[in-house]
Amino acid sequence: MILYLKHPYPVVIILCFITVLSKAQKQDTLRPATVQEKSEAIQFRMEKELGLSKEQSLKINKILVDRFEELAKSKSGLSLENANLKAFKELSTILNKDQYSLYEQLRNMKKQDKEEYLKDHSSFAFSKQDLEMDF
Repeated sequence: MILYLKHPYPVVIILCFITVLSKAQKQDTLRPATVQEKSEAIQFRMEKELGLSKEQSLKINKILVDRFEELAKSKSGLSLENANLKAFKELSTILNKDQYSLYEQLRNMKKQDKEEYLKDHSSFAFSKQDLEMDF
């Protein structure tokens, strides 16, 4: 059956649109970040913000990997606090005084920004994954 259309372009556009929609991204292609990927993301940010040496950077990556592995093993919010306290204690031995002071300032600014956001968006709540990345 051959159709002779006076204006075939709308039909072609609709068929292209249907084709694109039928090949939507599969659900399983979106995966959560691994412990190593999360650690490297935070490590990279800290390198830029604090001017870490290579040695400091490697030590911090180890601390972050340990922190994320500990969080993966436990499921309570209390474990996040414990993991952070342990990591902060180790972090204070790696960073020099100026770096640690700057790190604390940046964390406090981030915390204030988050509080401001929550004031303006009272129905919003940060996910567990968001809170884990807040280091």
